[in-house]
Amino acid sequence: MKTLAVKALTISACLGVFGVAIPQTLFTPPATAQVQDSLNNWGFSISRVGYPGRTAKTEYGDYEAAGTWIAVEVVVQNRTNERLKAVDGLGYAYSADVVDTNGHKYDSDHIIDKSDDKPFRPGETRSVVLLFDVPSGTKASQLVLKDFNDNVVRLALR
Repeated sequence: MKTLAVKALTISACLGVFGVAIPQTLFTPPATAQVQDSLNNWGFSISRVGYPGRTAKTEYGDYEAAGTWIAVEVVVQNRTNERLKAVDGLGYAYSADVVDTNGHKYDSDHIIDKSDDKPFRPGETRSVVLLFDVPSGTKASQLVLKDFNDNVVRLALR
């Protein structure tokens, strides 16, 4: 729980103001995935996966990778008929890992979150982009999301 709070604080400090558009340059070449799954009251899908190279250019500046970046856009959806806390749904994305085709796991290094802290309305979706600094030549095979009870959702990345 403490790790998630520190990660969220780091993300907020790095990103500054919410509400900006997700940079399209992170998804060159563009790739799409139509994968969905759910965990507790939340639905998750992958809308895009990209390999922007060593430099990821965003509205917040350029991020330099030690290796290369993998960018994954995750869509989070409130699947209930009630308002739910934003941190509960987005927290899954904040603690995500990407797994490569050789089974190695990598933590997210940066998160681009264009949403706000308002509760999710019933059925509402929001997108976040996760940046993973991985060794050059790495190909992502899945995104792993888990809750605090170690329930896991694995989303294939194509």
